[in-house]
Amino acid sequence: MMTQGSLEFKPTSSEPVNSVSSVKNEVLIDDSRVEDIGARLEEHELPVIGTYVDKRVIPGFLYKVRVSDSPDYLFDGQPMLLESVGRGYGKRITFESETRNDPCNYFYSDSAKEGFAFSPIAVRVGDQLDVLPISGPHMDKSCGRLQVVNITRYQRELEMRLGEDGRSLTKKIEVHFTAKVLSATDLLLSCKVRSWTSVDCIGVCHIVKKKTSKRAEIDHVDLLVGSCLAGFRLVPPSSGRHHTR
Repeated sequence: MMTQGSLEFKPTSSEPVNSVSSVKNEVLIDDSRVEDIGARLEEHELPVIGTYVDKRVIPGFLYKVRVSDSPDYLFDGQPMLLESVGRGYGKRITFESETRNDPCNYFYSDSAKEGFAFSPIAVRVGDQLDVLPISGPHMDKSCGRLQVVNITRYQRELEMRLGEDGRSLTKKIEVHFTAKVLSATDLLLSCKVRSWTSVDCIGVCHIVKKKTSKRAEIDHVDLLVGSCLAGFRLVPPSSGRHHTR
C-alpha cells in the first residue's frame, strides 16, 4: 500500500496491481466537507480539506495550489514539487524548498477551513521536447525540437496507474500548449512545420514516478487530433537520439 508521506509501491492483495484504486491514501473522510469544497473547485482541481487528501495528490509530482475560496495561487503561482504528506488529522504538506535544513514551503491540510485546491502540472513553460514519428523507419529518431511558450488550458489528470512490477507510478495528464519550433528536419518541413514558427499542441502527457526517484519525469506526450503535429509524439531531449533527414 502507498501511504501518504512516503512512496511505497505495493498493491493491495485484493486488487490488480495496475488498478487506480490500488493506490490508496490512509484518510478519514468527512463527506459533508468534501462535498462542500467540491462546489468551489474547477473540473481539474483535486481537494484537500481537514484530514482528507485526494488520493491523486502524490509526493513526487508537481502541483499548483490555492485556497479554495481564493483565485490566487500560493507560492507566487509557481508549480511546486510535492515532497511529502504527513499523517494525523492536520497533515503537514511539504513542497520542495531551496533550504533543506529549514524548509519553508509547507502548510497543514486543516490550516484553511475552506480547504485547498491542487492543480496537477505535467508540462511547464520553457520545457523542451523532441518530435518523433509514431510509425515508420525513423520512430526512434528526432525530427525536430519544440519549446513550450504558453500553457493554453488547465492540465487535467485522466488516469493514475501502477506499473506491472509495482515499482513505478504513471499519471496521464491532458495538456494544451503552444510551442515554438526550435529545429525541424525534412520530415517536419514536409508537414509545413518551419523552424521558429509556433504550433498548437493537444495531447496526453505520460509522467512516471519511479520508486527510486524523488520526482516524476515526462516519459512522452501523445499528440491528439486537433494538433498540427497529430501523428507524432513528443519526448524529453536525449543525447541518444539524433536528427534524421
